[in-house]
Amino acid sequence: MDDSQIGAIGLFLMIGSMIILGINAIFNDISKNGFFGFMMVFFIVGLYLFWNSGGFNAKK
Repeated sequence: MDDSQIGAIGLFLMIGSMIILGINAIFNDISKNGFFGFMMVFFIVGLYLFWNSGGFNAKK
């Protein structure tokens, strides 16, 4: 696993968690359950992986 692959996984985690949160917000109130916090953990982990691997200027 090189930096660009780790960055891609991080980006995928961020986008995936945002999409799932968006769908969840449309269909039911996210403040009712602990799902929001769970997805935020995924988002933060994705952001950390992405940032740690050099962000958008990671070497190809």
